[in-house]
Amino acid sequence: MSDEKDEAAEVDPNASVTIQLRTPITVGSQTHTEITLRPVKGKDMRYMVVDDKRPVAAVMWMAGRLSGLTQQVTDELLGVDLKAVTDAVNTFLAGTPETGAPSSDT
Repeated sequence: MSDEKDEAAEVDPNASVTIQLRTPITVGSQTHTEITLRPVKGKDMRYMVVDDKRPVAAVMWMAGRLSGLTQQVTDELLGVDLKAVTDAVNTFLAGTPETGAPSSDT
């Protein structure tokens, strides 16, 4: 079994990543055994505050946006699965400019 930190470190911020859930989530008649997150685009960042103190709710919102899953599904993630998903989202967000930060292309 690989270490969770190693899995998060291997996330390519320019490619989709699939996270196998340790505990499947069933909502209605659909069972989710994995979550696939696509890379972050500018439109995803429109309402996101980017800093080191981003609340879990904001990361969960982003995870839902990147995966296409509803809040009803992401709210059912167990802690260990939530950590894997938030680590992947945070890796996607690493290096994004802070809101209102001047561009380095001046």
